This record gives sequence, structure tokens and C-alpha cells, in this order.
Amino acid sequence: MFIPNIDTLFTLTLFFLCFFSMFLTFPKMTESKTRTSIFYRFSTATSTGFQLFTSLLTPKLYFFIMQWQVAGKTPAGDHTQSIQISVKDFIRNNWALTGTLSTIRILFSTGWYDRNRPYQIHFRHDSAGTAVPYTLGASGLQRYDDVINIHFWVSKSKSNVEPTELDQMYNEVMRIIGSDRTGLESSQGICAMWFLRPPYTLPSPDSEISVYHGIGSLRVVYYKLFA
Repeated sequence: MFIPNIDTLFTLTLFFLCFFSMFLTFPKMTESKTRTSIFYRFSTATSTGFQLFTSLLTPKLYFFIMQWQVAGKTPAGDHTQSIQISVKDFIRNNWALTGTLSTIRILFSTGWYDRNRPYQIHFRHDSAGTAVPYTLGASGLQRYDDVINIHFWVSKSKSNVEPTELDQMYNEVMRIIGSDRTGLESSQGICAMWFLRPPYTLPSPDSEISVYHGIGSLRVVYYKLFA
């Protein structure tokens, strides 16, 4: 059994409204009217109904056909997941360190510090970015410059000595980003990534603390448009 969707019902409704509007706008004809007058009035009524139909249907068709999408993404459309998740997956999938700092030993997350894991990298979308119109027009390109903060955590039993693993994780993330800045362009439309601030270790007020925290800020650039 065929069940029409909301768009089909909307179009059919507009068609019948247009059809009946022609009779509502068509003046009553008397016997004294000539054939030329009859044809003129019928043409006027048809034109009025058509204008009503197109004025109601055009906005509906425009928004039905056009969509908000990321430029350069294949297939066309908006982001399929959060920016920080895309960056996290990109880093993890290209991770090359082994042994103590292999992917199975490191917690890759978009959350926060977990005291039960000695090595952690968290991707946070918690800094304000910018958005500016890139081209003119009602549906022109809009440029987005997002910031993803990457937090590194290493827990060691020995205090007051910065672990070498922290620096190794810094360098590996910078290598991955630097070697393929457009690695997320086709899948998520992110056309460029680079570090605004390379990873560095935050100072600790307590020399007895054995948990070390580093942070780096990554710029993520993409464009959106209504097309």
C-alpha cells in the first residue's frame, strides 16, 4: 500500500489550492461577452493561479533541494560526527609508537583525566573558534576556524621528574598532523589542521605530584555553505 510522505502531501495540497483558485478568480461570464473577452479572462485566471502556486511551492522546493553542507566533503553533507572525535580518530589511526606507548596502552578520549590509566590523550572542543563570511551572497561560503585542545597525561611513580613518555607523545601527535594536514578533507571536509600552540607541559605547584599534564592547541579549518 502506497503511503505518501509529507512532501508529497504538501505538493498535492498546493496543486488543488491552485486549481480551485482559478475558479475563484475567474469572473462570471455573461452571454454578452465575446470570445476574445472570455479567452482573456481565462488567461488572467490561469496566470493568477500559477503565480499563487509558484509563490507557495518555490520556497519549499528551494529548502528541499538545497542543504547545509561542508565544502569538499564526500559524499556531500554536514559533519557526521563532532570535530574533536574526528581529530581523535585521525590521530589514533595514524599512531606509530609501539611498546609502552602503543595504542592499546594509551587512552584516546574526548573526556578528561582517568586516574586508572598511566597514559592518556584527550581531545577537547572547549575553546572558542571564529566564523567569518568568506564569499558574498545569500548562500556564500562561511569559514570556520575551530580550536581543539589536546591534553596529555602521564602518571609515574617517580615525582619531580618529567617523564620522557610525555615528550614522545607530543612529538608523535605533531608528526601525524604535520605529515598530513589535509587528512580529514574528503571524509569530514576539514581542509587544514595545524598547531596554534605546540604541546607543552603545564607547571605543577607541588613537586611531589607524579601526574604530569601537557596541552597543545590545534587549529581546524573548514568551510560550510547552503548548496
